[in-house]
Amino acid sequence: MPVVQLPLIDNPSEAIGVSDIQVPNIELPDFQIPNIEVPDFQIPNIEVPDFQIPNIEVPAIDFDPIAKALIRIFIIVAPFVKGVIIGAISGAILLPILVVLFAFLLGFTVVGISLGSCGACWMSGYGGFVSPGSIISIMQSIGAKGLIGGFNRVTIGIGAILGSFIGVYYNVLYES
Repeated sequence: MPVVQLPLIDNPSEAIGVSDIQVPNIELPDFQIPNIEVPDFQIPNIEVPDFQIPNIEVPAIDFDPIAKALIRIFIIVAPFVKGVIIGAISGAILLPILVVLFAFLLGFTVVGISLGSCGACWMSGYGGFVSPGSIISIMQSIGAKGLIGGFNRVTIGIGAILGSFIGVYYNVLYES
């Protein structure tokens, strides 16, 4: 590819052909800011009367019985709350895992229904046609999804409810 050299131009006005244009010399008049006098402004002196807070006697409140009652309530309620929280969390995790294990034990696996399993026997009773929403289709879905298949709203909710009942039962009867 050939290299083109451009000539250097000293005066840019010669390059565009404007060397004959003359700019008129314009003189601007002197501009002076007028002197404006601002009158002195004085803040008036306002006297504020002294304000005194009246002395009000507040009756003494004995918080000791209230605190004791709250502590008694907490001691009574704490096992229930502890049982509900621990039981609900445990149940929401354990029940979905147990559902998946139950599906695997019946023969519903990730690769399909195991040959000779309870799930295969159950499926053969339907002649191979399973209606949507039936127990077999739900178990097939859970088995096909693996461990994630058990974690849905129903199993987590039921697990949390059952777990909270079991947690309260355990904490109230055995911890107290």
